[in-house]
Amino acid sequence: MADSGSTISEIKSYTQSLMDQFKDAFLTNFDVSSIKKTLGEVEEGATSVAHIFGQGREQITAIKAAMAEAVTSVTLLGGNFQSILDIQKDISKVLGTNLILNSQSYEKLYATAQVTGQGADSLTKNFKDAGYSVYAIGDQMQKVMDVSRSIGVNGVQVSKQVVENMGAMNQYNFQGGVEGMAKMAAQAVNLRVDMKSTLELANKMFDPEQAINMSAAMQRLGVAQGDLLDPLKMMDLAQNDPAELQNQIAEMSKSFTRLKADGTGFEILPGEKRRMMEISKELFGNTEQLGKMALAAGDLDLKMSKIKFSDGVTDESTQKLIANMAEMGEGGEYKVTYTDAKGDAQTKNVTELNESDVKAITEASQKAPKTMEDLAKDQLTTQKLMLASIDSLKNRTGLGLSGTKSVTMAENAAREVSGVIPKMASGKNLSVKGIRENLGGGLDNFIKAVGDGKGMEGLMSAASGTATYLETTLHEAWVNTKTAIDDLSKSTNPLIQIMGDVVKKAGGAVMEHEKITPTKDFIKFPGETVKPLEIDTILGMTKGKEVLENMGPNRGGSSMSTPRGKELLENMVSNSGASSMSTSNIKMDDVNVKLSIDITGTDKLKPEDLKILFETNQTLKQSIVATVQNALSNANGSNGSNPIEARKQMAKLANIG
Repeated sequence: MADSGSTISEIKSYTQSLMDQFKDAFLTNFDVSSIKKTLGEVEEGATSVAHIFGQGREQITAIKAAMAEAVTSVTLLGGNFQSILDIQKDISKVLGTNLILNSQSYEKLYATAQVTGQGADSLTKNFKDAGYSVYAIGDQMQKVMDVSRSIGVNGVQVSKQVVENMGAMNQYNFQGGVEGMAKMAAQAVNLRVDMKSTLELANKMFDPEQAINMSAAMQRLGVAQGDLLDPLKMMDLAQNDPAELQNQIAEMSKSFTRLKADGTGFEILPGEKRRMMEISKELFGNTEQLGKMALAAGDLDLKMSKIKFSDGVTDESTQKLIANMAEMGEGGEYKVTYTDAKGDAQTKNVTELNESDVKAITEASQKAPKTMEDLAKDQLTTQKLMLASIDSLKNRTGLGLSGTKSVTMAENAAREVSGVIPKMASGKNLSVKGIRENLGGGLDNFIKAVGDGKGMEGLMSAASGTATYLETTLHEAWVNTKTAIDDLSKSTNPLIQIMGDVVKKAGGAVMEHEKITPTKDFIKFPGETVKPLEIDTILGMTKGKEVLENMGPNRGGSSMSTPRGKELLENMVSNSGASSMSTSNIKMDDVNVKLSIDITGTDKLKPEDLKILFETNQTLKQSIVATVQNALSNANGSNGSNPIEARKQMAKLANIG
C-alpha cells in the first residue's frame, strides 16, 4: 500500500508540474517582460543573419517574420528558435546567396535533418549541387525514407549514402531519379558496403577499353555472371543503371559463401578465398569489398528462402522487409520480432509466420507516417512530445509582433535616436585627443611650473586655461546638440515624426495654458543694441560682456538693480584672485553701442549754434572721444579697469548737453 501511495503521489506531482508549465507557457503571451525578451531574441537573430548576408537592415522585417512564423511548428518537432536560426545561417553560407526561406521550409528542413541524421548544410549543398531546389529537399528525402522503410533497412544509413553521393546524379542515370538512387543506397546498406565503390567502378566502365579489360578479367577469373562478361552491357549498366550493376556483382558474390557448420552464420568457401580476392581487386581496387558483400548477400538469400509467404505476398519489397527484420538465432533459426494485429509484441521463427503475421508486419510499414514532420514527431519520446507541445504555446505574442512593420519601425526609431548621441560629442574639443591636449596639457604645464618654483603662477594659468576650454567646449556641445536634434527632425521614420509632433504640440499646449511666451533678450537699455547668439542663456554666459553691461545699476527694469543684485555684480567683476568669473578675456567686438547726445539749446544758444560749436571746437571733441575710450577700456575689464566705472562714465556721456 505504501508503494501504491508513493506512486500515486509521484503521478500527482508530475501532473501538477505539467499544469504549472502549461500555465507559465500560456502567460508568456501576456507578460510584458517575456514579450520584450522575445522581441529582443528575434531581433538579435535577424541581425546576425543580415550580417551574414553582408547587408544592412533592408530585409530585417522579412527575415524576422519568416523565422518567427516557423517557431511554433519547429518547437512541436522538438526544436526552438535557435534551430531555425542555425538552418537559415547554414543555408546562406552554403549557397552564398541571401535567400530568406519561407516559414514552412524551416519546418521541413528541420524534420528532414532530424529524421535522416544529415545536417541542413550538408543536405542543401549536395542537393543543390545535383540541381535540386532547396524547397525540394524534404520531399526528395521523403522518398529515400520510404524506400528504406519498405525493405526494412536503416533509413539514417541510407540517407547518409544518398546525400554523400548526390553528385552522381549528374554523372549517371538512375531509374526514378532520387528514388532509384535510394534503392541502390538501400541495397548497399543491406550488403554492408558503400555504394561509392560501385559508382567508382561505373565511372571506369565509361571508357570502352577499360570495360573490355574488365570483362576479360572476369572471364579469366571464372566469373559466370553474364552481364559482367559483356563489355557493352557493362558500359550500359554503368551509365544508365548503376543500381543494377551493383545488384549483378552481389548476385555473383553469393557463389563464394556457405553456411557455417554450427549454423551461426556464413563464411567464405576455403577454396574460393584467393579467387574472390582477385576479383575484388579487379572490381574495387581492394581485396575486402567483395567479401563483405558476399557474406551479406548469402545471409539475405538464405532468409528469403526460409520465409514462407502467403500466396498474396508476391512483392519483392515485402519479402525483403520481413527478411531484413529477421536475424539468425540459436540453432541457425531466423527469428523476427514485431507487433501483431492486437497490438501485442511477438517473436517468431520466420518459418512459423502465418498470413495474419505477414499482414501485420507489412501493414505496420505501410501505415508509417507519410511526412518527415510526422516521422520527426514519432521519433520524440512521449515526455519530450508533451513538453514540446507545451513549449509551442510560449511567446506567440512576442513572435507575432516581432515580424511586424511597426516593431521594426520602432527598433529603427530607437537606432536613429541613439545615433544622434555621438554627434553631440563631435568636434575637436570634445574628442579624446582634444580633451587630452587641453586638460592634460594644462596639468603638464602646472607640474612643470611647480618644478620651476612657480607653483601659484602655474596653478592660475592652468585654472584659466581650463575655464576657457570648458566654456568653449560647453558652447560646442550645445551647437552639436542642436545640430543632432535638427538632423533627427528630418527623419523619415513615422514614429520619430509622430513623437516630434507630439512634443511640439504638448509644449505649445503647456505654454498656452500657462500663458508662457517664448523668452527673448530681457536685459536691454535705451540707446544700446545687444546681439547675443541664439543659444545664449544667462547661465551659459557665452555673451558675458553684454550680460555684465546690461546688468549695470540704475537701469530701469534690471533684475540686478537692487542693492543685493548690485553687490552680486560687484563680486562677480572684482579683481580678487577668488573671482568666479574673469572678464579679462571678454571682447567688445560683438557689442554695438549707440551714443546719442540730445542738443536742445538754451535761451541764449540755439541748437544750430551748439552744433557749430561741437564741429569747430576740437578740444571739446577730443574730450568726448577720450571719455568714450576710457569707458570702453573700463568696460573691457583690462588693466585693472572696472566695468561698473565704465557704466557710470557712459551714463555721464548720456547726460552731456
